[in-house]
Amino acid sequence: MTSGAEDIELVCLGALSDARADFFGNLVAHAEKHNAKEPLREEDLEILRADEAFQIAKFYYLAEKHGLNSDKEALRSFLNRHNEALQSYLEDDAKIKALDLSKQRLRNDGLFSEDAIEQVCELSTGKLRLDQADLGRLLSPLYSAETIRKAVLALAKGGLLIRARGKQAFITSNGALENYFALYLRLIVDRIKEAADRRET
Repeated sequence: MTSGAEDIELVCLGALSDARADFFGNLVAHAEKHNAKEPLREEDLEILRADEAFQIAKFYYLAEKHGLNSDKEALRSFLNRHNEALQSYLEDDAKIKALDLSKQRLRNDGLFSEDAIEQVCELSTGKLRLDQADLGRLLSPLYSAETIRKAVLALAKGGLLIRARGKQAFITSNGALENYFALYLRLIVDRIKEAADRRET
């Protein structure tokens, strides 16, 4: 390994750390501005700085990039692939153990029924609209449904998601999470590009 290559790797590592800190800082600043008249509870702030908030933002960023907001067939295909991936985990005990997954959680809280898939596709007209439980299913390999529920509540309270409460709690994005995740990625890309440019001079 050359010293130049090692420098680039260290720049990447530093960029990942700095970008993640900036990402969480942006979430908290957004939420505090949104709730200027009513300070957020420490519990809410802890959630906004936690990995589940990061993963939800990553999901909505990828959903936008892959056209899930506007293309129902792409959305249906995505949900079917999610089911297929979880089914492959359930049939492979070695993979379940290696990834430290909960087979019970995947089976009970992770799979979409055909009716649930059709409901998501029908409700998502021009904008991805998920039942709160749907988001829990999509992130079930990482978190419990209760962890996602608490994260959604904190993000909605901070003005980072829209949570419409009726017979079901439906979640839509207002674009804030995608924007902050894009900034996270841009910082990393820019740092690495700058380091590469310096290496060539």
